[in-house]
Amino acid sequence: MRVIQVFNRYLERGGEEMSVERVATTLRQQHLVFHCYFDSEDFVKRGKSPLVLIGQALSMLYCPRSVKRFKRQLEACRPDLILMHNVFPVGSIGIYCAALNSGIPVLHYIHNFRPFSVNGYLWGQNRLIPKGLRKNFWSEIMAGSWQGSRVRTAWYAGLILLMHRMGIYRRMTGWVAISQFMKDTFVAAGIPADHIFLLPHSWDLEPVDESSEHSPTGPQAEPVILFLGRLAEAKGLRVLIEAWKKVEAQRPVGRLIICGDGPMAGWLADEQSHLQRLELPGFVTSDQKNELLRQCRALVVPSVWWEPLGLVVYEGYQYSRPVIAARSGGLTETVQPGQTGWLYEATDAEALKDCLIAALDDCAEADRRGQAGRVWLAENTGSAAWLERFNKMAEAAISQHKAIHERPASEAGSPRKPHAAGAVQDRMQVGFSVVTPSFKQLDLLQRCAASVADQIGDFRVEHLIHDGLSGADFDSWAAEQAFASCRSEKDEGMYDAINRGFARATGDVVAWLNCDEQYLPDTLSKVAEYFADHPEVDILFGDIVVVSPDGNPLGYRQAIQPLPGHIRSCFLSTFSAATFLRRKVIDQGHLLDIGYRAISDAVWIEELLRNGYRCGVLNEPLAVFTQTGSNLGQTMQSVEEGQQWRKTTGAEGGLRKALWSTLHRLRKLWAGAYRSREVNISIHLNEGAGRKTLRGRVSERWVGQVRADSEKQQAASGKPQAKATSSTESKIHNGNSTIAITAYLADQNPGHDRSFGISRMSHVVLEALQAGGQVSVQTIVSKTSQQAPVSVKAVRVLPWGTRGKWVRLMTDHFHPLLCRYHCAPDLHYFPKGYLPLLDGFCRPSVVTIHDTIIQYDADHYPQWRKAWEYFYWAMMLKHTLRNAGRIMTVSESSKQQIQGFMERHGIARKEIVVTYEPCLYERIAQPIEPPKSHYVMHLASCEPHKCTAHLVRWWHEQETNNANLPELHLIGSVPPEVLPFLASSQRILRRPFLEDAELQAAYLGARALILPSEIEGFGLPALEAYYLGTPVCFVRGTSVEEILGVATSKGGFCLADAASLFTALAEVVQMSSQEVRHCGLQLRATYAAERVAQKMLAVFLEVKAQS
Repeated sequence: MRVIQVFNRYLERGGEEMSVERVATTLRQQHLVFHCYFDSEDFVKRGKSPLVLIGQALSMLYCPRSVKRFKRQLEACRPDLILMHNVFPVGSIGIYCAALNSGIPVLHYIHNFRPFSVNGYLWGQNRLIPKGLRKNFWSEIMAGSWQGSRVRTAWYAGLILLMHRMGIYRRMTGWVAISQFMKDTFVAAGIPADHIFLLPHSWDLEPVDESSEHSPTGPQAEPVILFLGRLAEAKGLRVLIEAWKKVEAQRPVGRLIICGDGPMAGWLADEQSHLQRLELPGFVTSDQKNELLRQCRALVVPSVWWEPLGLVVYEGYQYSRPVIAARSGGLTETVQPGQTGWLYEATDAEALKDCLIAALDDCAEADRRGQAGRVWLAENTGSAAWLERFNKMAEAAISQHKAIHERPASEAGSPRKPHAAGAVQDRMQVGFSVVTPSFKQLDLLQRCAASVADQIGDFRVEHLIHDGLSGADFDSWAAEQAFASCRSEKDEGMYDAINRGFARATGDVVAWLNCDEQYLPDTLSKVAEYFADHPEVDILFGDIVVVSPDGNPLGYRQAIQPLPGHIRSCFLSTFSAATFLRRKVIDQGHLLDIGYRAISDAVWIEELLRNGYRCGVLNEPLAVFTQTGSNLGQTMQSVEEGQQWRKTTGAEGGLRKALWSTLHRLRKLWAGAYRSREVNISIHLNEGAGRKTLRGRVSERWVGQVRADSEKQQAASGKPQAKATSSTESKIHNGNSTIAITAYLADQNPGHDRSFGISRMSHVVLEALQAGGQVSVQTIVSKTSQQAPVSVKAVRVLPWGTRGKWVRLMTDHFHPLLCRYHCAPDLHYFPKGYLPLLDGFCRPSVVTIHDTIIQYDADHYPQWRKAWEYFYWAMMLKHTLRNAGRIMTVSESSKQQIQGFMERHGIARKEIVVTYEPCLYERIAQPIEPPKSHYVMHLASCEPHKCTAHLVRWWHEQETNNANLPELHLIGSVPPEVLPFLASSQRILRRPFLEDAELQAAYLGARALILPSEIEGFGLPALEAYYLGTPVCFVRGTSVEEILGVATSKGGFCLADAASLFTALAEVVQMSSQEVRHCGLQLRATYAAERVAQKMLAVFLEVKAQS
């Protein structure tokens, strides 16, 4: 194999350059190795005049001389593989572009954090700066972390962001991580896991002369602890000196030798005057270093930054010396505590002191661990084994590259499965590949698959279904499919499943269709004809119809040409169900970014538009999208990922968003997207029953008047039928109902503004009220808010979204003027608990106030929110308490909170009715004996009262002392201050926000749920856990203790005592499955939706009678 290495040498020779040379030396044993090296010294030679510096900065963007040289070497060497290392500052972005456009597979070595850090170390101002992993380089810029200059750091940061936006890093054939830690870190930063190969550095053992023991004067000489490295803050020298002071105070023997040079040399010299047994020989030669390694008792590596691997550990093992290392980065993979050395927490001087004393006191144990280290080195780092792993990696990369870029043209339209309509003529020579990701949505998947299978036209179709191990039901169904090609395997989420489908695609046109979507009968025929007539178009967008789960049309979405600026600032206005693209787009490396879990489609489309792909729009309905109320775009994760993405793209300004939103609405208005229209759709509702035709008048708003053709037949036969009602024409009084209510849901954006749990409660309660037959429910929602339950047909939809802060507030207060009623309701219900300022138009009113956490946070965490936000929400709560016709709440604990708030602010006491909350999972049968895995779970949050940070720190401390400690799965957002603990922990797993099916699976498999919240209004996750067979640990004195108290008192702990948590955890883990099931059944009986609805109904009837 012919391999070329591309590398920019630094001004000072360091570990990365030695690694590059070691790679070349090892590869030459079996392969032809060439190199294209650039030298940073070339920049220095040109001087530092302003014009020279400006020229150097611009050359980092594109350096013609470097690119020309690189291309010439490619032509001369004809390599099979390009190994890319750091190429800045001399190489420039142009080198990356030339490599990626060369047609040769490119593997990028991960020596440090450079694609996500300006200086490569995530370090600045003497502290770790991990924000770069989210492409936020502001902290590094302010620290001047590259070459000590804020201006240079800002310029380099801009270049890195430009490379991310150009998709350069995503187009790499693969990445080579030198440790599992580096791989995990890059995966967390957004690089697909299947694109990263693990290949730690090699090391060939040399024979060592052991004639001398631990010192030249024999085994009785004073033992030595040795440090080798650059004298810099990141290397942890302050912690080492602090620990050594403690050692000298407790032990009369032992020397510490610190070898090296760097910015802390002066500080160390000052400290030496206060210590008796510290030696500073400065920089040492290779022979001197080897002699020191022979003589020392142990090597110490106290780094406080994230060491990618730590080759100095290899050097210690070479001479059979144990290593005392900080639990930092890749060091946890090379140092085995109790076997080859000692590990301690990176900033814990006391723990480091204990390790140093252990090595000094026990020569035999130090020798044993050192010998074990040499054995480990021999077994894991030999060049022969390294070459074998490299060859497999290279073969995989080359094969993958060929599969994408060199697929024979004859395969382009060849089908994997014959089309359901039989043999057809290839008049337009178009083949379709439709990819569907699936996970526990079999009922919807059956409809989706049927809508693909019955497409008719002059084309071929393959339907590639990628399932995430849903279980036996899916497997049985998949085995019977003659048309669809089904795979069920573990993946990294929906977008990873789609990418896997794209990799298998053989059609000329590629699309993806989610389980909750369907094609209309002639969709693919229209698309095939469009692409045949418009060969210049790469991507096609079409219209969709939004339908309810029972197929009723709710709204119409007319496509317009999307603009990158609008996508970045607002949202993606097109739907994936009606998006089709030529396969060349996929072949050129544009895949979905699996670093996102909810918005990758928006990031993907924005990237394609930026890369200049030509788009077309077909304004005909091509697909239907089922509005289930739990679609991915309505989750907390979608909101938070969107906010983070806008931060990284610099598109988070409120004015920018308002301008793009206004432009978008004007373009849609000009295109006629807001007009009302009749739709006639034919879709699948039941497997095997064929398509059913439904008609309705709909508009951009998700409402409509629906009447199916089958209903006409029922009417003709005289059979009773259910008539769908228009939200704009319905009268909400029902002849069989005793009370009519209007529920305001537009202030609930699921997962946004603390409304996720409230939204689930609202859904269940309204559904139960409607089902009881005594209440007729109408809801007011926005396009982005919590939607009404399917059983609620009377829905007024405001034609805008309410996720924007100011739009939301204006809607909250002025919706009474916008939503007037043909027949006024008996009362107005506000499930989130805040009345509008224009509450005079909403009387009588009933509210459910869930808690007073806003006051608690203002008292205890004033920096968490802005001062005006605390003021505003406290004002709204006071306004609600003074003016609401009746107040309900969800627990006695919450009632006490509200009463305390009223007394504090001089509000006259009112009756407060406790209704409690139901749980959505009561629809799921109580598990009998669910299989459990060795983990516990916590619904993580950045909100300070949720105490996620406390829990992470406690777990991190405990895992060093408890070998049987289960894994802690953090589901959701994690406070940034605990990221270093996650990086060094072996027992804490960070997971993203989960869709409901995945969340249920997490509950079922967990041994316990931990709720360390300081304050709760109800504590709905505690019910969810017990309903799915999982016990709960909770903080005593909170509402959770009250809620669970009807069934059990086990699991309580005190936030002031970390030990009490683990005692509580041991207590609940020992609960038998029968005991947990009994608790679940008791809780289900106590908090059943029907019981809660009856309590609420009693309040509603009383208010109606009084009014």
